Amino acid sequence: MEDWRYYVAMVAAALFKVVLSKTLTIKQSAVSFALGVFSAWVFTRPLIHWAGLDPEVYMVPTAAIIALTGEQIVRRIIRYSERPNDPRPVQLPTRRLRACH
Repeated sequence: MEDWRYYVAMVAAALFKVVLSKTLTIKQSAVSFALGVFSAWVFTRPLIHWAGLDPEVYMVPTAAIIALTGEQIVRRIIRYSERPNDPRPVQLPTRRLRACH
């Protein structure tokens, strides 16, 4: 049977992200949570295998990190796939830092 900490990490990280977001509606929160858990469930093992990491050590933290970032990864993949022949690079959002005086 799977290590229960793996599933707890996925659900807790996705829930943490949704709870701390102040701008999501209930529907957006549900979608964000589902995408976070789904992304962690799908991508954790392949990422650990690809990176050559020890699953005993890195399975739980990797699942948590992917659950936190999974929604954004899926959004970017969809955005990139919508314009595959566009030679322009995708503009990532940037923020100006204020100078400290």
